[in-house]
Amino acid sequence: MKKGDRILLLTAAVIAMILFVINTQQRPENDKVVVITIDGVVTQTFDLSTDVPRYDIVSEFGHNIMQISNQTVRVTDADCPDKICVHTKSAKNIGDVIVCLPHRLIISIEEAAEQ
Repeated sequence: MKKGDRILLLTAAVIAMILFVINTQQRPENDKVVVITIDGVVTQTFDLSTDVPRYDIVSEFGHNIMQISNQTVRVTDADCPDKICVHTKSAKNIGDVIVCLPHRLIISIEEAAEQ
């Protein structure tokens, strides 16, 4: 690989990173939703910009408590044995997930559908 090839490759990588950052930074905050999925079935969605102090997620697999505040979502309590979902950091970006495997629960941040 010649010096010119390296410079071209580096320039293309830098431009791609800049475009990615610009694209993710320009998204309005109100276009994100929290999607609750239990055993592969979507059971509830919430607007991430609306605070929900406590939401009980009850299923045949177990009980979790979710909280939405300051445009982040987290699990505050669960009756599963390992409580990995409780110790997972708050989700706030599109693509972030919180998972509770014993309860077959997935809480994800997704882009809101255009209406």
